[in-house]
Amino acid sequence: MFLIIFSGELGEFCLNNSNLPGEELPNQAFVLDYVIFDPTDPDTLIDYEDPEDQFRVVLTTRNLLKFSLHFELVLQSDGTYKLMWQCFPVLILGSSDYDRRFHPILLSVCSREAQ
Repeated sequence: MFLIIFSGELGEFCLNNSNLPGEELPNQAFVLDYVIFDPTDPDTLIDYEDPEDQFRVVLTTRNLLKFSLHFELVLQSDGTYKLMWQCFPVLILGSSDYDRRFHPILLSVCSREAQ
């Protein structure tokens, strides 16, 4: 079964989950940043080609952000079409340590990934 989420529901989710959780919930995901196209606000326009399906949502946790401070940051980003959400690619940003282990910092889903 494929569940479809609408931009209004996505905006409500982002608004409700955009507060930094308390220190007692270090692994609770929260919305770090988001943009959802609003036809009444031209400042939310990301790309002029097809404004009706434009959005960007960035998720992380307190622990992921805290852990990223413990090593030199050489950021790596990857998007794959094997990992999808609502037919949009999931992008992962993280860094590798000296033992070649990848440590994620944040996860993003966006409607346009041109660069």
